[in-house]
Amino acid sequence: MIIQHKATFDGHLGAIYALSPAFQTDYFYSGAADGFLVKWELNHPETGKVLFKLDSPIYAICKLDEHSMLLAIGTANGNLTVFDMESNQLLVQLKAHEGAIFDLKIVGDKLLSAGADGLVIGWFVKDFKKHFQLNFATVSARVIAPGIDNNQFYVGYSDQKIRSFVGIDEPILKHTLAGSTHSVFALAVHPLNGHLVSGGRDAHLRFWQQHQLVHSVAAHMLHVNSLCFQPAAHFLASGSMDKSIKIWNPETAKLLKVIDSTKPKFHKHSVNKLCWLSDSLLLSASDDRSILLWEIQPNEEN
Repeated sequence: MIIQHKATFDGHLGAIYALSPAFQTDYFYSGAADGFLVKWELNHPETGKVLFKLDSPIYAICKLDEHSMLLAIGTANGNLTVFDMESNQLLVQLKAHEGAIFDLKIVGDKLLSAGADGLVIGWFVKDFKKHFQLNFATVSARVIAPGIDNNQFYVGYSDQKIRSFVGIDEPILKHTLAGSTHSVFALAVHPLNGHLVSGGRDAHLRFWQQHQLVHSVAAHMLHVNSLCFQPAAHFLASGSMDKSIKIWNPETAKLLKVIDSTKPKFHKHSVNKLCWLSDSLLLSASDDRSILLWEIQPNEEN
C-alpha cells in the first residue's frame, strides 16, 4: 500500500471534530471548536471559506439531501442547526438535546441525533419536528451508524453497549452488543455486507457479524475516535487519540498500514475524525487544528 500526503488545510482556531463531503465535487466541509463551518476546495487548500459562525463548538455535520442542499449541524450546546447551502440561509435552529449533540445521521427519511443526555431523537427532514425519542441509557449516546437497508441502525453509548434498532418510523430495540470495556465512540457499517466495526475508549477494534463478536484487536494506544469504510469497502480506516491513523483489511482484521510520526507529515495531536472522499482520498481532522488529505493506493499485496 502506498500512502502520500497530498495537502494540508489550516485555518481553524480550535480542535476540529467534524468533516463531511460537500454538495459539489472536490469540496468538503469542516466544523471545529471555534464554531466555524468552513468549506474547502481540494485543489486550493489555502482558500478555505467560512460559511457560518455558531456560538458553540461543532461536533457533527450531516448532509440531508443532495437535491435540496440542506446541511445539519450539531453543537456542544445541544442545538440542531440546519442551513440551506444553496441560498446560504439559516433555516432552522432548535434546542434538541440537554448537552452536546455528538452525532447526526440520515436513516431512511429521518435525521437522527445522538446526545450527551443519552437520547437518540428522530426528526422529520421535511419540517424538523420530532418523530420519536429513544431513551435506553442514562449516559451519553455517542455515535450512530445506519445499516445498509435504511431500516436499521446502531447506536454506541458511554455505558459500553452498542444497541441495534430496527424500523425508522417506530424503532424497536432488537439486540444489545456487549464486549467493549469503556465508552463506544466510533461505529462503521460495511457498505456491502452490513457487518459492524466498533471502537472507543478502550482502544480496541471489534468486528461483529450477525451481532456476534468475531474479532477483537488491540488497535491503538489510546481512544479510537473515528472509523470509516472506503466506499469500495476494501479498507477500513481508524483514527485515534494516539495521533495515528491505521488502515485495516475489514475481512481479516489485519493491519495494513500506519500513518504516524514516522511519516514526513503527520498529526501532532489527537485524530478526531476521518472521512473518505473517494476510494483513494482520505481526510483526517485533529486537535492540532489541521486537516490532512491522504492519497491511498493499494499494491499487489492488498
